[in-house]
Amino acid sequence: MIPSGTHDIGPAQGTFRLLTSREGMAKKVGHDLVIEATNWSAKVSADGDDVSRSTVNATVDTRSFKVISGTGGAKPLSDKDRKDIEENIDKKVLNTGKFPEITFASTKVQAKGSDGATVQGDLTIMGTTRPATVDITVTGGKAKGTTTIKQSDWGIKPFSALMGALKLANAVTIEIEATVPR
Repeated sequence: MIPSGTHDIGPAQGTFRLLTSREGMAKKVGHDLVIEATNWSAKVSADGDDVSRSTVNATVDTRSFKVISGTGGAKPLSDKDRKDIEENIDKKVLNTGKFPEITFASTKVQAKGSDGATVQGDLTIMGTTRPATVDITVTGGKAKGTTTIKQSDWGIKPFSALMGALKLANAVTIEIEATVPR
């Protein structure tokens, strides 16, 4: 597991990614995306004697999302496509001028076997706070947290194009991976 103590984690130690998929009649035209936040931080206060006394708090700068890759689609993802998607995230999807941060604050941590934990907490996106659960696994010196959210639960209208024939799926997977502090 993660050693006892308070650990600051960010881009130097790992990645914060959003994984999207597409749906609709024209889904073959679009791309499944990997989007990475380049500016984020997490503070993990780990209690090795009693995992339930551990806490996790994280903040993501919504203006720092960059499109890393896109699979599928009628043509390869171009630099112009990346720029357009990033502009849509800023202006149409997350309204980053008004909502510059996504935050998570744990409310409960439970051990899950010898190499994992379940972290429940409050996830705030675009001013809306809802409960979320992150499953954590620790293997080979890496910790990986995963959760899937529905954008509409936070008031986000999934991006669509071609008069709605191409849509970003409502479900988005969030993955955080970081080197375990020593």
